[in-house]
Amino acid sequence: MSSKTKKVQLPSYNYEPVVALAHTPPYKIHKYFARRPYNVFEQLVLNFSKEGDLVLDPFCGGGVTVYESLRKNRRVIGCDLNPLSIFINENMIKRTPVDDEFLAVFEDIKNYIKYLTGDYLKFKKDGLTYEVSWAELATTVKCPVCGKPTPLSNDLKIKPSNYKCKHLACSAHEAGYSSKNCEKLGTEILYLVHSSKNSVVVKELDSLDEKAYEDHISFLKKEMAGDKNRLIIYLRL
Repeated sequence: MSSKTKKVQLPSYNYEPVVALAHTPPYKIHKYFARRPYNVFEQLVLNFSKEGDLVLDPFCGGGVTVYESLRKNRRVIGCDLNPLSIFINENMIKRTPVDDEFLAVFEDIKNYIKYLTGDYLKFKKDGLTYEVSWAELATTVKCPVCGKPTPLSNDLKIKPSNYKCKHLACSAHEAGYSSKNCEKLGTEILYLVHSSKNSVVVKELDSLDEKAYEDHISFLKKEMAGDKNRLIIYLRL
């Protein structure tokens, strides 16, 4: 061997079998045929290049080599005749500046989710806290006898279209009345129900539950009045 011969240091290869893993979120933004497992190409990048090296993929396809090379701090050139391939690659690696409006909406969404998972979806009974599975609703009508609001609930039902008035002082509390021509006033929440495999817990709505419900409705109205586009964003997510 000549004294001028330069010794080349080969990379330390990993010859351990690589088990293919499912695609991560970046590869799910758009489908692409014959897209290879990301962790297999990640290992190829690690085996045959080092940080700062230039990696060329002349048929970049679904962007696995391009994305994994960038993720491992390599420079990369990707080419493909298919315009869909280029479109997918560009959008996978694009860094879009995050403006204040986006951050404000993102913060609103976090607060909204936090609010929905708070006390509004829970109730307390006998010292224990339960999650609300559903709420029992009933149509509220104007009693034709006393003129006060009364619900068309199952526990006040005598027979189809005949109900008792919920007010004890009303004569219709015993005799009942026909609901066919009654003036409808809206919908009333009667009970909060927690249902699980082991038990069903029912609680009549009290003032605290009503306040939580009213606060929630006010919150939604404020959000929609402030910017209707934010509600659209919530729905899309």
